[in-house]
Parts: sequence; structure tokens; C-alpha cells
Amino acid sequence: MPDAPVAPTVRFDLPAPHGAPAPIGGDVRSVAAALCALLGDPLLGDRAMRGWADGLRALAQRLAAAGLKGAIPPAEVRRIGGIVRAAAAARAQRERFLRWTADLGPALSELAVADHKAGARLLALTRGILAETQDFAAGSLPPTALLAAPPSGRTERGVAGACLAAWAATHYRPLWGEAEAVVLAALARDVGELTPIAVAGSPRPNARRVDRPSGPAANHAARSAALLTVCDRLPPAAARCAARHHERPDGGGGPAGLTAADLAPADRLLGWVDRFLALLPAPTDGTADAPPDPAAAWQACWQSAAAATYAAARRGELCLSITAAGIEALGLSRGEQGAADAAGVGPVGLALTDLGRTRLRLDAGHALAAPRFAAAARRAAASPAERRGAA
Repeated sequence: MPDAPVAPTVRFDLPAPHGAPAPIGGDVRSVAAALCALLGDPLLGDRAMRGWADGLRALAQRLAAAGLKGAIPPAEVRRIGGIVRAAAAARAQRERFLRWTADLGPALSELAVADHKAGARLLALTRGILAETQDFAAGSLPPTALLAAPPSGRTERGVAGACLAAWAATHYRPLWGEAEAVVLAALARDVGELTPIAVAGSPRPNARRVDRPSGPAANHAARSAALLTVCDRLPPAAARCAARHHERPDGGGGPAGLTAADLAPADRLLGWVDRFLALLPAPTDGTADAPPDPAAAWQACWQSAAAATYAAARRGELCLSITAAGIEALGLSRGEQGAADAAGVGPVGLALTDLGRTRLRLDAGHALAAPRFAAAARRAAASPAERRGAA
């Protein structure tokens, strides 16, 4: 781990402007103190937290420069205070994330050699992530604080997928019954990459489809599922979800080439989570003119992944309703508006909890949904006599 960043010197001897409340304290001094405390924390020396450290260091320099001039606008103090609060939440979640990652590594190593004792460790980790994510969801922190940085490596990807799956299962009522299964499958979905041994009886990719994943990209899912079946007391749906996390509703996935009719909601959710994390970019450095805001930069990364996965769902590569529900649960925009949004037609209840929106709309612009909306439009435009005749 690189050396911790050096905390800048901030002047406290100048009078704070009157009426400048800060969300984390009472005045500008509390904001400056919190900035210095965060920058002195060794965890911000973690390479994954570099964007937060750089942004906070720039904020401290701006605050110090404004203090020397004797004028710190109250709005600027509130803005910096909000960023500091988000950074503190990201730092705390990163600490939990690293702890879960350290617990997952040995469990995956045991599972890769078909040790049935790995099941107990995976189940305990699953329940811990679910419990903490539910507490997190009940708070006021944004969902983007679930991860402080893009995951790297198999274990980090596993924990990141588990966090997102737990968040979605907390918001989407139809997944409550399989919450443990989908979170556990997210943790172990790539364990098959640790063993090249072919799984007896695993489905073979359909050779007629040239756009389907082949080789390790698809076969590791079957190996992961086979390894999960070795463990005792695991939810049976966990192996099913792990086997299907590269399947696509349009039949273009692998290894079995299943279609939407074959995929349960938990299978579709894990497919979206896996794609979302694969498309989650790293934050870019801000410009010299833009105010440093690592929280906003990280939010933009999540928004980019949301728009990319929604576009994939429009093409039939992901489940449209699950993708839209996941994006809504994360408080993000889908990146584009379909005809259903403009016309206000075709509401579909997705049984979200009170933490999420209660209704979403099926996108009439999707090729699979267009016939339904066209038929509904014809029925609405028909005269009463025509409707009676059709009946």
C-alpha cells in the first residue's frame, strides 16, 4: 500500500463567517478538521481510493486559500461539508469491503477444491452482507456509497456483485425469497475460473449461435454451479443463478443458450449485476476549472454503467424490467427515454418496496414490447362497435 497522503495545513485562527453551518459540524473549522482527519487516514492511501484522496486534498487547499482571504461563502462550506460526509461514508464502506474480500478469498480457495466446508463460510458471509446492506439501505446514504471504487480482481468483483445484489433484493419484493441465493451466487459466480477441470454433464454451448460466449467465458459458469452443489446447506437456487449469470433473455448467452422463459428473476438480476460491474468505469481526473467533487465523479461513473446496461436491455441482452428496476433502486437515470415515458402508457407494477419507486414502465421502444403496445393502441383507438365485434 502506498504511503498515506500528507494532510495539508489549514488556518484556524481566522474568524469563521457568521451563519455558515456545515452538515458534519457547526462551522468552517469542523469542516477543515474533518478534511485533515480524512486525509491523514491510512486507508485513503489505498490505490482504489486515490480519486477521493486527490479530491479531498484539492478541497482542503481551496478551503485554506479562502480562509487566508477571510471570505468563505456559506454555500461553499455546505458543499464541502457534504463532500466530506460522502468521503467518510465511502471510507467506512471501503473498510467493510476489504474485510469481506479478505473473508471471501479463503472460502473461494476451499470451494475451488470442492471442500464442502466452504459452504458454511460463504453462507455466513452472505448473511453478513445482507444484514449490513439492509441497514445501509435504511439510512440516508446514496447507493453509490456501496462501493468506493471500481472492483479489481476476482474476490473484489465477487463482493461488489454481492453488495449490488443485496441492495436490489432489499428493494425488489419478488426477490426477497431468493435474496440469500442470489447474493451467495454473486460471491461465487466466478469460482469456476480457479479450476480448469471440465464438469461432467455440463451443458455445451450451441454451435449454431456464433454470438454466444464460448470457452472459459461461458464454461466457468457451469463449473461454478457444479462446485456450489458440493456444499451442504446452501440454497439450491444459488447454483442455478451461478450457472446462468452469462445467459441472455434473447438466447444469445451461454453456456446453455437459455431464453427469457427459462430464467428466473434472480437469474436475470445476477446477469444485470455482472454486466453493470463490467461496465463501471473508473473516475476520470477533473479539470482545473471544475470544482473538485469526487462524489459527483463517482456518481457519473454509476450513471454511465446504468445507461450502458439499459441500452443492452433494449437490445435484448438483459432483462428489461429487472434492469430498469435495478437502475431505479440505485437512484439513477436510464440515460434515454422510451415512447412509454413520453406517452405515459403501459404501467407495469414491479412490487418495489417503499425504499424504491412503486411503479416502473415497460419500454415501448423495445422490440419485444412493441407488439403489446401496438395492440393496446389499436384497442384504444377502436370504436365501441368495433370493440364489441372483436369480442
